[in-house]
Amino acid sequence: MVCAEQQCTNHANPSLRSGADVKGQANVRRTLARSKGKKMKKQLLSFNEQLLLEQNAVEELIKIFSNNIDTSVIIYSDWNAKDVLGHITYWHLGFARNLSDAAFQKTQNPFKGSLTEVNERGVKEMENYSIEELITKIREAQIQININIGNKNVDLIEYKKGSRPYSVIEHLEVTRRHITWHIKDLKKKYEIM
Repeated sequence: MVCAEQQCTNHANPSLRSGADVKGQANVRRTLARSKGKKMKKQLLSFNEQLLLEQNAVEELIKIFSNNIDTSVIIYSDWNAKDVLGHITYWHLGFARNLSDAAFQKTQNPFKGSLTEVNERGVKEMENYSIEELITKIREAQIQININIGNKNVDLIEYKKGSRPYSVIEHLEVTRRHITWHIKDLKKKYEIM
């Protein structure tokens, strides 16, 4: 299963080629704007603004799943709501792990395989966890991200084998956009305003 947003430009976008935070963020914004057929403001967000937006997206996702929704509801053709949470949790754990490795100057170990393979593997690995366990995992990952994101050793964060690494601001923006894409689909399915 391909993540719906992969059409979701948030997982990987080969047109993004910058290593500098500001230039890279501008490229992300232009690419996402083109992909959605909209013009976006050229104002760039600061590191703190990006981090806050990413944290808010994680909390909004957790809030949806904390409301005792029927997680067996199909959101995408092959995924129910629990699969979507598992998918996001899997990617968030990977972000936290690679960020921590970068902060401690260890070799990063990004996911291997095509996006479809990584997504399928992620959903499969997360399927035996309860909603509460997935929420705990994503919260723990976010704590690690919060601890390590400002570390001076972190320059680039690996994303996936075969893809270019992202700057800190790029990774925060890509992560936030990915989560909010899925939140939008969840809210539409559950008719949450």
